[in-house]
Amino acid sequence: MDTAGSVVRVVHVTERIIDPPWQGIAGDRVLNRVADHLHARVPGHPLRVAIDGAADADKNTFAHSLAVAIEARGRSVIRLSADSHDPQTFAQTADAAPENAVLIVTGREPLTAPWDDIVFLTTDRAPAHPDEDTPADRATIVIDIGAHPVLRRVGGTHTATAQLFSYGTLQLPQVQVAHFGRELAGIPDTLPGHRTDWVTITDPAVIADSGTDQHPIVRPTANPADTVPGTVFTITTTELAAADTYEVDDYRRVPVHLASGATAWSYLAITP
Repeated sequence: MDTAGSVVRVVHVTERIIDPPWQGIAGDRVLNRVADHLHARVPGHPLRVAIDGAADADKNTFAHSLAVAIEARGRSVIRLSADSHDPQTFAQTADAAPENAVLIVTGREPLTAPWDDIVFLTTDRAPAHPDEDTPADRATIVIDIGAHPVLRRVGGTHTATAQLFSYGTLQLPQVQVAHFGRELAGIPDTLPGHRTDWVTITDPAVIADSGTDQHPIVRPTANPADTVPGTVFTITTTELAAADTYEVDDYRRVPVHLASGATAWSYLAITP
């Protein structure tokens, strides 16, 4: 769709993707973790996501791949790219999006409301940004797209924290030290309406860190009497990215409502 002489271009996510940097296990896992995170974000208006980054980062390819991944999770996605410098028309197009849609925009074109998330792509060949107040500092998600893509931060700026409810091996001190560089202090809590199952882990690194290939995995039930005990940890957004990297693909991070009344992220089974 074009408006005002092609000021704004809406890109349909069904177009074929050409994305060598995002093929393979490492890139797929990073992409899926970011898609899970954004899919779970429901701010009460269209979720506005900017894709920014180093000059040599392929931002358009990443944006397109991310749009496809979010749409595959069942959420409407609109990709916008600015073809001129008309912020008013650009903002009007964004404002007309459905409330539950995700707007993925390459670059940081001005909108009438702040960005909900800024994804910043760094590379081995270029610094994040020369400015003192860098876009990378303001980004809520930071990805190193070197030879092996790595999720560096997710869930907020570098000063933000997140609540994580763990019922499994992230409660183990050796796992915390291996992935967070410290032992965490947590608060006991319970997740109602869920039950614990078990999954066999095949990732050698995860088995080595946890000391077992049998990990608990939680699934929702229709019975509020079913409960799962665990611990709520307050962690940095860098540590949340490290937890995303540690958990294998059988798990998906979603927000959960705990018996205490708190809301936290937790890793649940992808399949019910």
